[in-house]
Amino acid sequence: MQHLLDLQKQLEKPTNPIQKKNIIWEASKIPGIGSFMFVSKYLTDNYLNAYVANTLAKMALNDISIRGTEVRFILEKSLPFINGEDSSILVSALTANLKKMPY
Repeated sequence: MQHLLDLQKQLEKPTNPIQKKNIIWEASKIPGIGSFMFVSKYLTDNYLNAYVANTLAKMALNDISIRGTEVRFILEKSLPFINGEDSSILVSALTANLKKMPY
């Protein structure tokens, strides 16, 4: 958890978009809901939203502890931003996962 707090402090300082991506990537490697919620704060960033959406989808699919109504809301909000080579596979896997998730 301390590592996640350190990453949060790094993002509070002025950083460029590449540094932000690196910090978000680092946070995504920390298992659990805390890192998921931390990463989700950057879904509204116009430069990062596609990257964050892909990261959130992968986090949710790889960690079964990431569940709940708030998680569902965030993942549904991120669906339109998912893009890239594996986006169709990611979207279909995430959609299937969302169907199993409680409201």
